[in-house]
Amino acid sequence: MELQAGQPMRKGNKPGPSRTYHVKELRDREIEVAREAERAYEHAVKNWQSARPTPGRTGAAKEARR
Repeated sequence: MELQAGQPMRKGNKPGPSRTYHVKELRDREIEVAREAERAYEHAVKNWQSARPTPGRTGAAKEARR
């Protein structure tokens, strides 16, 4: 309808969602960010220690008894 009214054709020259994959610099940057995130996760998991509950009553239980 727009073409019949005299409007120019819209060409598909917009970059698509996969554009960044074809730009090597951006792809390499994304890969490096993912590697850094993986290293941080591995470091966090390696140093993780489960928290054990402390023996005895909590301060809240003592306050309620007074």
